[in-house]
Amino acid sequence: MQSSKKTRIIIADDHQLFISGIRELIEPNEDMEVVAEANDGIELLKLIRLREVDLILLDISMPEMNGREACKAIKEAHPELKVLILTQHHDSATIGELMDVGADGYILKESSKRELLLAIRSIIEQGRYFSRQVSEEYMAQLHRTRAGLAKKAIELTSREKEVLRLIIAERTAQEIADQLYLSINTVMTHRKNLLQKFQVRNTAGLVREAVKMGFEEEKEL
Repeated sequence: MQSSKKTRIIIADDHQLFISGIRELIEPNEDMEVVAEANDGIELLKLIRLREVDLILLDISMPEMNGREACKAIKEAHPELKVLILTQHHDSATIGELMDVGADGYILKESSKRELLLAIRSIIEQGRYFSRQVSEEYMAQLHRTRAGLAKKAIELTSREKEVLRLIIAERTAQEIADQLYLSINTVMTHRKNLLQKFQVRNTAGLVREAVKMGFEEEKEL
């Protein structure tokens, strides 16, 4: 971005005091300017039609039309317009919803002035910016979701679940046989079937994959 061109910003938040504080942070910077303010999503959409704007600083919790609905409407009508979510909400479900409707960035209201300015410039110059905390929470949820799907894809019998639980608990084949009143050969057969279902080569790999997918949470039958 050339230094002679200012990034034109609209701040959308239902707290005027917060808007005033963000304006004070932005206005001293020569490469950006606040061109309008909105207190709800409906007002924001009207302003976008009237003003030339490059980026929206958007809160989630607003009356009339919330941030998710506003972001979706903005991206459908103006896909080139950048949207930076600035909110106090950092739960994975909310983050995922905003990313699904096209948010270009997501930072928390507790972020520093430096990070806010970095986020604005990064989105304009590179296209995206997500704070470290937001990225970590989203990736953790993505991992949990994938693990859950993988777990559902592996169907185990009730006996296999019992054997697996005891393998994770570091029981020997003989201990498992004694506890479940099975023969050693039967326990080894169940172990072999578990290795095949989890597509691993040994007990260490079996335990690693089972724990990753949440099978260690299986309760005793």
